[in-house]
Amino acid sequence: MKLTENNARFAVVATAFHKGGTISFHNSLDAAIKARNKFAGNSCECGCAGVVPVTEEAKAVMKSYRDSHNNPVYEIGHLPLYVNLPTYQANGESPYQLCR
Repeated sequence: MKLTENNARFAVVATAFHKGGTISFHNSLDAAIKARNKFAGNSCECGCAGVVPVTEEAKAVMKSYRDSHNNPVYEIGHLPLYVNLPTYQANGESPYQLCR
């Protein structure tokens, strides 16, 4: 079954600098992070893409996600749900804004 915003938990979304757009949907946070890293490459410094939660449940998973030093990886206060992301308009968005 193909994952969409209707049945996935996480989305990988490009920044406005890359003209926005959904790269992929995932049910696993680890798979979404791998897809984000594959899109961005090892030398990304601009935040080419990001992982965003599609559901409130996924947001809770991201809130509890820790790195290898047990530090939080995501700041939930700055993490909108996928449905609340703006659609890319080429209309003055910040180049760092995640856009559908």
